[in-house]
Amino acid sequence: MYLYIGFFSHDEVNRRIKYIPEKGVNIIKNAFANFLELNNADIKAAIGYFLGKGNGKKSCFLLDVNSIEASEKRIIITFDNIREFDKSSGDISKEIYKKAWELDWIDRETNYCPLVLILDKQTFDSIRKGSANIKKLSDLEEQVQALKAKNKWGEICKLYEPLEDIHKNPELWDNPNKLYEIGFACSKMGELQDGLEKDSDHLKEIKRYRDLSLKFYKRCCELRPKSYKYASSVAYRYYQNVNELTKTRGKRKDGDVREEVENAHKWFDISLNLYPNNIKDNYRKGKLIVDKQLAPARNTGNRLSKEDLQEIENLKNQAIKHLDRAIQSYEGLTDEDRKNFYRNEYIKSLYNLAKLYKDEVNTNWNQYLCCKIGDKKFLPAFLKSEYLDASIELVKKCYRVVTGFGIDDELDIGHLFSMTNKATINPIDLLYSLGLLYSRIYFINHI
Repeated sequence: MYLYIGFFSHDEVNRRIKYIPEKGVNIIKNAFANFLELNNADIKAAIGYFLGKGNGKKSCFLLDVNSIEASEKRIIITFDNIREFDKSSGDISKEIYKKAWELDWIDRETNYCPLVLILDKQTFDSIRKGSANIKKLSDLEEQVQALKAKNKWGEICKLYEPLEDIHKNPELWDNPNKLYEIGFACSKMGELQDGLEKDSDHLKEIKRYRDLSLKFYKRCCELRPKSYKYASSVAYRYYQNVNELTKTRGKRKDGDVREEVENAHKWFDISLNLYPNNIKDNYRKGKLIVDKQLAPARNTGNRLSKEDLQEIENLKNQAIKHLDRAIQSYEGLTDEDRKNFYRNEYIKSLYNLAKLYKDEVNTNWNQYLCCKIGDKKFLPAFLKSEYLDASIELVKKCYRVVTGFGIDDELDIGHLFSMTNKATINPIDLLYSLGLLYSRIYFINHI
C-alpha cells in the first residue's frame, strides 16, 4: 500500500502526527472504501505534501509511517524519518487533482480531495512522476491527441471505423477513458452546421454521429456509474439537440423537442445526484427550463388553467434552484484556475436568474395606458416586487464580473464598447437591463 498525505502547516509535520477528524474521514471513505485496511497495512512508501495558499513552492517529503489508527470517526498516523523530496507541493497537488477528477475521488459537496490517498504502486508512481512521464502513448493514442489539438473530430472518428462495431473490441468497449474520447469526437461531428439544416444527407450523417455518441457515453456510464462526468456528457448531448431543434433561424426539424427535453432533464438529474454542485449542469438545467419550458408555458396565447399556473410555478422554482446553486457553487470556489474555467457559466447564471426575477413582476404597462386613455382609475396590484431588488443585485454583480468595474465607478463608454464582441454578456445590455429595472421600480413607487 502506498500513501500521499496532505498537510496544512509545518507544525503538523513537526509533531510527527497527522490527525484527521470524522469530516475528513468521510471524504477518504467515499473515495477509498478499503480505508479501514490502513490499520494493518504494510506501507511501502508515503509522500507528504502541503496544501493551501502560499504552500505551493514548499517541497514534498518522504516519510516513514510508524502506525495508523483508522476508524469511522478519525484517522491518526504517526511517522518519522522525514526526507525532502525533489518535487514541489504545488506540482504534486496538480497531479493529485488530475487523478482525483479522473478517478472520482473528489468530494462532491466540498470539492475537496481526500487528505490521504490509498494507492497501488502504479498509481502512486504516476502521480509522483507527473502526467508527462506516465507511459508512452500508443501510436493510435498519439494520433488522437494530435488531431484533438487541431479539432479534427472527423479524422478521429475515421481512426475507429466502423464505429458501429466498437462493441466488438473489448479494449475500447470496456475502457471508459478511450470510449469517452471517441464519444466526444462523435458528438462534435453530430453538431448541425449552419446553412445545412435542410440538407438530408447532412442531417442523416450528423444523426449517425449523435446516436453513436450517446451509445458510447451511456456505455461509459455503465462502466463507471458513480462518475458524474459521463452522465453529464449524455445530458449535454440531449441539451444540444434541444437547442438545435429550437433555434430561431436554421433549426433542424428531425426530432421531438419534448422528448429531447425530457431526456436532457433525466440525465442532468443523474449527474447532479452524483455531483449536486456541478456548475455547468446546474446552469444548463436552469437555462433549459427558462428558455424551453417556462417561456413557452407562459406564452401559449390561451387562458391558463389552475393546473397550468401550478406547473409554471413548479418550473420557475426549479429554474431558480439550479441557477442559484450554480452561482453559490461558483462563489464557493477558491482555486483561480477553476474559477476561470467556470466563469462563463457563472456570468450567464447571474444574467438568467436576474431576467427570471424581473419577469416575475408584471407592471401592467398596457392596462395603465388604457386606463389613462379612457380616463379610468388604474388599480395596480404589483406582486413579488421585491424580485426587482434581487434582480438589480444580480445584474450589478454580473456587470462587475464582465467589466471588472463596479456599477458606481466612472463610466468609460469606449472601453465598454471595446468589450462588446468578446464579453460573455454585452456590458451595454447589462446597463440597459439596469435601466429597465429601475424604471419598473419607479413606476411601482410613483403610480
